[in-house]
Amino acid sequence: RKGSHRLLQVVSEIDGVELFLAGTYDKNSSLYTNYSGIKNIHFMGFITRDKLNDLYNQCDIFILPSLCEGMAMVGLEAMATGLPLLCTYYSGVNDVIENGINGFVYNANKNDELKHHIIWFKNNMDKISEMSKCARETSLRYSWDIYQKNVSKAILECIKEKKILRS
Repeated sequence: RKGSHRLLQVVSEIDGVELFLAGTYDKNSSLYTNYSGIKNIHFMGFITRDKLNDLYNQCDIFILPSLCEGMAMVGLEAMATGLPLLCTYYSGVNDVIENGINGFVYNANKNDELKHHIIWFKNNMDKISEMSKCARETSLRYSWDIYQKNVSKAILECIKEKKILRS
C-alpha cells in the first residue's frame, strides 16, 4: 500500500542519490534484507516528531510512493518544510501538485516515470530552490483551520440552497 518496494527498486538503480526511508519496518522482511546493504539506501526506522524536521532539512525532495492513500498529511507536512513533492496519483495529495512548479505526480505502476522524475531532480538541483518556495506556499493553503472553514462554508451553502428550493 505504501509503494516502498517500487521506490527502493528504482533508487537502487540510480547513482548519486540518497534515500532516507522513515518509518518502522520488519528487519526480516524481504524489502529490508534485499535493500539494507545498498549504500545509498538508509532505513531510518521510527522518527520522533522532534527529529523529523532535522531529517526533512537533510533532504532535497520528498517522495510519497503510495499505492492507496486517503489524504496523506505527511506530504503537506514535507511541503511546509520546503520540500518539493514527488507523489503518485493515489497519494491523496496529488491534487495540490502543479507539475514542475511544486513537485511532480507520477503513475504508481510505472517505475520508469518515478525514475525519470528522480533523475530530473538530480540533474536540476538549481530548480529545487524555487520549487521549495512554491511547495511551502502551497502548503499554507491547506491547514486544518482552512479545511474547517471550507467545510462550514459548504454546509451553510447547502442549507441556504435547500431553503431556497423549499420557498
